[in-house]
Amino acid sequence: MYSKSHNFIGLSALAAYIHADLVSVADTEKFYTEVQEIILARFNKKFDWSLKAKMMGRKAIEAARIFVEESGISDSLSAEDFLVERESMLQDLFPTSELMPGRFCFL
Repeated sequence: MYSKSHNFIGLSALAAYIHADLVSVADTEKFYTEVQEIILARFNKKFDWSLKAKMMGRKAIEAARIFVEESGISDSLSAEDFLVERESMLQDLFPTSELMPGRFCFL
């Protein structure tokens, strides 16, 4: 039996999957590194792989806390302020991102 609500749920899930997949086609990872390097440079600090590794796979606020605490700038910049600043800088950079190779071969 056809169910409009069931069909809607299926379409919503498909739309969410397509959106998530399309978001992942832009190569934006380098922008996160670049922005975090710029922020730390203001404090004469370096963003290195050991700090990046501690942040990876965590929720944004958790990663932000690690960023400011491990880099020693938590007295000057809160995790919340870091996220606001980083997001603003990223929004300026995202439109310049390139597509990841091979992501649109199905088109």
